[in-house]
Amino acid sequence: MTDTPFRQALLEAVRAELIAHEQSEHSLPSTQELYRGYPFYRGALETDTVLWLNAHALPRLKNAKRVGRAVQALYRLNNNVSAEIAANAAEAAQSLLREGGVVPGVDIVLHDVYQRCSYVAWQAGFQYVASDVAACAYELAARSRETLHIVRYVQTAMTVLASSMTPGPQGQRDRNRGRERALTRIVGWGHYAKEVADAEKAAKIEDKEAIRQHVETAFRRLAKLDVGPALAEAGDIEPAGLDDADAFMLEPALPPVPAGPSLVVVPSLEHLPEKKYDRGAPRNEFGDLAGRALPLVRTPDLHEAAEILTSEFPWLSSVAVRVLETLIGREAVLVPPILLVGKPGCGKSALARRITDVLGLPRTEISCAGSADASLGGTSRQWSTGRANSALQVIKRTGVANPALILDELEKADPGRHNGSLLDVVLAMIEPGSRKAFHDPFLECPVDLSGVAFIACANDIRPLKGPLLDRFVVIECPDPTAEDLDTIVQGILRQVRADSGIDPRFVPPLDSTEYAVLRRGWKGGSIRPLVRAVNRLLALRSAPGLAH
Repeated sequence: MTDTPFRQALLEAVRAELIAHEQSEHSLPSTQELYRGYPFYRGALETDTVLWLNAHALPRLKNAKRVGRAVQALYRLNNNVSAEIAANAAEAAQSLLREGGVVPGVDIVLHDVYQRCSYVAWQAGFQYVASDVAACAYELAARSRETLHIVRYVQTAMTVLASSMTPGPQGQRDRNRGRERALTRIVGWGHYAKEVADAEKAAKIEDKEAIRQHVETAFRRLAKLDVGPALAEAGDIEPAGLDDADAFMLEPALPPVPAGPSLVVVPSLEHLPEKKYDRGAPRNEFGDLAGRALPLVRTPDLHEAAEILTSEFPWLSSVAVRVLETLIGREAVLVPPILLVGKPGCGKSALARRITDVLGLPRTEISCAGSADASLGGTSRQWSTGRANSALQVIKRTGVANPALILDELEKADPGRHNGSLLDVVLAMIEPGSRKAFHDPFLECPVDLSGVAFIACANDIRPLKGPLLDRFVVIECPDPTAEDLDTIVQGILRQVRADSGIDPRFVPPLDSTEYAVLRRGWKGGSIRPLVRAVNRLLALRSAPGLAH
């Protein structure tokens, strides 16, 4: 088969996608990416679904009109990710779409809910939605203009339809094999049709459209399991792309070189002895990172991120926007060291966590209160308790070069230096010059921590030294006011539902009487008393005798 430049480019695209599949489990995939075979976030269906619900679906639908059924179904799914509940959510979204009348823009979100929840239900073992998932996959293929994406969508549809085939008598098995052959052939047809449309510039527009209609007709027959006519037509066509499509699936995985932005964190460990230690040896623990380019989480839609954060933290909207502004024009999420300063209970720690969620950054939160040593920067391997620095451990655990490290109550770290100082370690980690080559005592070599997002929180900056403050982008966080009461209460209720796992129907919004009680007792300031008051009101609902 002729090795044309088009085929070479397509092969490179597939190789890049294979690599992206290996790395993509560390970021939340879009619904389209799931249908193209990408893994769920961190390889976990439940984690992926909950994160998608809270970062995308629910924020966009919770205030929309005439979508109550879908929102209730999504809240049930958020509390209990199961195949049947996901199928119910997909059905609710599809029903609303059929009825029509939703606000423009909301229909797009509902369509995404229908596609993703159908896919989640199928992946969780609910075979009754197989035809819906196959139809969604074909719809995505029909709308796509990328050859490789079309092939992936059709492959998904083929896999879904094949999964719905149950073993039976010999004749049934023969029919099943016929379906599989027909579906495999349609992969070649789709690839062939797109290759002709894109690569053969001499083809007429009418010819391109005729090819696309032919592929569409054949696939619709297969989707309805009307295999006979499709197989008859298949005997007359030898698709030029079929061999390539099969070869793509059989190619071995390539070395893990990310297709997007990346960073080599650990350059080499060749200087370390191989067998000096068995368990816990640096080479054994971090050998897989040596010389390897790790992916950087890509910058998401900043406008959408700002909308989410300002809707949940209106009194901190300027703070959220200030942080997001540092990412304008950046391909990857490379956040400068941020220090959020505000009174206790103003919501700065919650905002820091939510920022990492919205940006798609895996995170670790470290309480600095009372810390009296430099263990954050790692300890020497000459000790039995030797360990790498905390930032490198987060990188190893998450597999990305730009995780977030939240340092809470930074000003409460012990300023003494008897066993080293946490503040001195933080200074070295965020210093622009040293963070690119931070010396790790466990690995005994420099490591690149320039991708790590350091977000610190402090109630007071007076205990912190000038050199440390100079390296941070210091942002003042104002207290919430009484006008923010409704938003804060809604956030508290969401957290109560999430923490307790209770169906949202059993934790309804507060009524006017309960809000009146809160308004009399809370005039702004720290959120903590308000959290206690809301929890008290919820407890009184089930046990009114507690009131006194």
